[in-house]
Amino acid sequence: MPKKRNQLTAAEIIRRLPLLRQLDAAQALLIKLTPVWQSWGRQAVAEKKLSNDGFLGSQLSSVQSGTLVVASNNSANASQIKHQQQSLLDYLQLKGFTEIKQLKVRIQHPTYSNFDNLPGLSKNALTSSSIPRPPAVKPSRGSLQAIENCEKTVTNVELAKSLNKLAKTLKNT
Repeated sequence: MPKKRNQLTAAEIIRRLPLLRQLDAAQALLIKLTPVWQSWGRQAVAEKKLSNDGFLGSQLSSVQSGTLVVASNNSANASQIKHQQQSLLDYLQLKGFTEIKQLKVRIQHPTYSNFDNLPGLSKNALTSSSIPRPPAVKPSRGSLQAIENCEKTVTNVELAKSLNKLAKTLKNT
């Protein structure tokens, strides 16, 4: 059945929604930012302001309301990017991206959708029942006695309560 001139398909309606246009604009900006990010990163590594791992372990994540979000794969890389944030913002301004006013760095650990891709691990290796636990050790009478003696002599009420709770726990094991 042919469509009439006034009727829109679902895809056309969705394409006209403001949110989708905003997403498209943000994605387009990220695409434009990527070569500038690469250029800044190579320059920062060459000037020894940033380690190669710090640069390769980080990537542009999103742009929202003038804030560029960079995702790093660990805290060390995130810290390096944070220390160079003014340098990156200045570089972006120099390259004509005046709308970028802020930089946020977040840690995004790599995710694995398939356990078989994990090196040296299988799905069975990750179940809690397969992780070996050390056997419970019965506390010595001397440690229990020492805790009870400390509890009697300590003047801090909170500490006394904590020691009392610890002593009760040790008695029950």
